[in-house]
Amino acid sequence: MRKILKHLYLFYRPLPLTILLFTLSCKQDICTEVVEGVSGNEISLLLSATSEDDTKVTFTDSQNVRWESTDHVAVFDGSAKRNFSNLSGSGTSALFSGTVAASYSNLYTVYPYSAAGSLSGSNVTVTVPSEQTVSTGNRVDPSAIVSVGKVNTSNMTVEFKQVCGLVSFEIATSNIYKVIIEGSNIAGTATVAAATGVLSSVSSGSGRVIVGYSGGGNFPTGKYYAAVLPGTTAAGNFAVGFVHEDGITERQSVSSAVTIARKGRKAAGTVTNGNPKVRHIFNKAQLNAWGAAMGDNGGDEQSFTVYLDADINYGSDYWPYTAKDTHFNGNFKGQNHKIYNMKIESETNTSFITGLYGSLNDVIFGSSDGDSWDGVSYIMHTGNTGAIEYVGLVGELRANNATFMTNVTNFAPVYVPSGYNTRAFIGGLVGHIQSGKTVTMTDCKNYGSVSNSSSWSGNETRMGGILGQCDGALLGSGLENHGGLTVANNVTNFIGGLCGDLGSGSVVSGSINYGAITFSDSGTQTTYLGGCFGSVRGSIISNCHNCAAITATRNAQHRFGGITGFLQSGNITINDCVNHTGANLTVESTSSKRTTLGGIAGACLNGSSSAMKVTIQDSKNEASVINNGAASEIGGIVGMLDSEYAGAAHTFSVLNCENTG
Repeated sequence: MRKILKHLYLFYRPLPLTILLFTLSCKQDICTEVVEGVSGNEISLLLSATSEDDTKVTFTDSQNVRWESTDHVAVFDGSAKRNFSNLSGSGTSALFSGTVAASYSNLYTVYPYSAAGSLSGSNVTVTVPSEQTVSTGNRVDPSAIVSVGKVNTSNMTVEFKQVCGLVSFEIATSNIYKVIIEGSNIAGTATVAAATGVLSSVSSGSGRVIVGYSGGGNFPTGKYYAAVLPGTTAAGNFAVGFVHEDGITERQSVSSAVTIARKGRKAAGTVTNGNPKVRHIFNKAQLNAWGAAMGDNGGDEQSFTVYLDADINYGSDYWPYTAKDTHFNGNFKGQNHKIYNMKIESETNTSFITGLYGSLNDVIFGSSDGDSWDGVSYIMHTGNTGAIEYVGLVGELRANNATFMTNVTNFAPVYVPSGYNTRAFIGGLVGHIQSGKTVTMTDCKNYGSVSNSSSWSGNETRMGGILGQCDGALLGSGLENHGGLTVANNVTNFIGGLCGDLGSGSVVSGSINYGAITFSDSGTQTTYLGGCFGSVRGSIISNCHNCAAITATRNAQHRFGGITGFLQSGNITINDCVNHTGANLTVESTSSKRTTLGGIAGACLNGSSSAMKVTIQDSKNEASVINNGAASEIGGIVGMLDSEYAGAAHTFSVLNCENTG
């Protein structure tokens, strides 16, 4: 069977840079010939392009334009998206080859092929990349110069229409690693009219375009371009930042609204002495530079906003910036990136950030895929000291009403191993909240195991899957602990799946513990252990759940509960909480000392003359509560409600609760 072969000649005439479109015209009659390997319902097209201009473009020093031999364009024929490849040629002429359905009525094109999404009627979706790379000798990433066109099927000509505008910037020094353009929906996926290139909507926009240089090196000095979606950015929100090798970023914003039109161009200027209050981290060296600056314990660097712009493989090295005087009061924006293969060890406070006065958001630690431990990362305390040391991803939260952690996940084990004699407050995410401080944690998760095998036998220590000790107030929601907790230390006596000891004024809701708790030692101090909280003081707990078993063996007194081990002081409300089926509480007592167990709360023993009010309502225990020992109070909901002060004003209420364990 004879197949029709149509030669589509695409001729381009050079136009000024600011016009940014090209025109195609047919210069040869259509011919027919036999083509092998094409199915009966398809035909082949050859698209020949010469004298290209600024729509499909690679800028060189002389502002010439050219096709590359690796170029591909998409052709929509109404039934599928077709990939047309550069059959031969480069520079000012090339021949593109592909097939389309023989029954087509309209043909629409997109350059480059990778930018093409789907066709709906006469509209196409295209994607302008938020990360663009300028190759050696060029001035723009050609794959970002997105253009569209409708083929005139009567004479097989097409006029491509530019989708983007351009932002130009000048590199004046030789140490610029990245350039970041900020604005409203300046990249991402958009719907455009295929015949005109006019944008109608942005379905998945990005507020940043990051431009890098070939091979991850620094830009040579000169003028460059970023391709952006057309539109208007509100006053003060359009900015350009020049990222230096160490991550310090000179950034300047535009005070007025900025509109970039299709085919238009905005000059971002040259930034050489901006206001460096931003640091961008793309690699390990830049992360180390921030860590070193954070350890300076003062200066402007402490208040920087830090952006983690890439996943960081730390290469199984040790994080050297963990010390008592290391603190950070800026905003760390992880942007859902990961830091992995990092080891953290210290003889004093042991953490990624020792003292956080600012915020830590949207970061994953200890995982290369975001789903599992990388097998390398850990946080291990290796000291011998009687001082309290804070161990966790963050050592201590310190700033009142300012510190917050949102969407932070840890996969690395956190522990004090045997052979060390230290007093530690240990948390999968945070070791300690300072007294008098109110901090916020939302949607944070720990998957790393948490353990203490220290030989310390002095003052008590604390441990939690999320937070070790809260001497301030925690405003927490969406907290999850998945890591198992193991205690083999004689004085770790406040242990909770979420928090070891929850301070007065805290409000925790919608949180859950999945991590099994195993407790065994021969100490003599009273122990407070709960599936969610070891002890609670003057707080509101709502919609919190424990789904993991608790197994304990100890010589001393016990106050153990499915949700909390001990209700200590102040006004406490526990509402809508569940200790779930399988989250059994089993205690092996090795002495006759008093043990108190409850499916929701172990005990409330008012130890002062201050007024105390406890309300437990709408809560349920589904698990077994088992004590293999002597001198016990056991309850399906509460083991004991009591006061050591007969004259104290105290009220205990248990309302609408259920035990099925």
